[in-house]
Formats: sequence, C-alpha cells, structure tokens
Amino acid sequence: MCVSTSDCGVPDWRQRARETVLGALREHAFTANSEQGCLDGCFNDRMCVGVDVDFTVSPMLCWKHFNPTNYYELNIYSQQTTNSYQLLSRCRQGEATTTSSTGQ
Repeated sequence: MCVSTSDCGVPDWRQRARETVLGALREHAFTANSEQGCLDGCFNDRMCVGVDVDFTVSPMLCWKHFNPTNYYELNIYSQQTTNSYQLLSRCRQGEATTTSSTGQ
C-alpha cells in the first residue's frame, strides 16, 4: 500500500492484516476516518516507523510506533480488529517524483 506525497513519490509499507505489534505508545495515538488517514499521520511524523489501525471504532484509532525493534517477530500477534503497517522506506527507489527546471 502506498501513500502519495508531492515531494517524494510513494513510501513503502509492509501490511500485516489482522495483526498488532507491541510497543505502540498510547500518548501518540490519534484518530482518522480511514486507514489511509492513519498511514498519512505516521508518514507526516518523521519519527514514526509504523502504525497499528483499530478499524472497529469510528473514527479509526491509530497507534504510532517509534522503535523499529517493535517489528521483531516476537512482538507481533494476531488480532482480528487491527491491521499493522510498518514503514519500510519513506521513498521507494526510482519512484520519486521529479520536475525539470522548465516545469515539465
């Protein structure tokens, strides 16, 4: 799944459907109207490395991760109410948007 950005292109996310990852911080939780809103919220926080999305509530509850070690396999659990997304790269190689100096 990708999030389009005007300055980079598309980030690279790893989706873990129906899983949650230990280590998200409640004080950094926020709400969004869609999973895309949760991804955008993480992407726009330069310290965020992933987000868990509780899609059973409206608006959806988004839990940010700030430590890459949260994604070690021992920290990943099945949870039917949550999808987890790990931000692998903020800009995929070869997919950055470019504009020439003439605007073309």
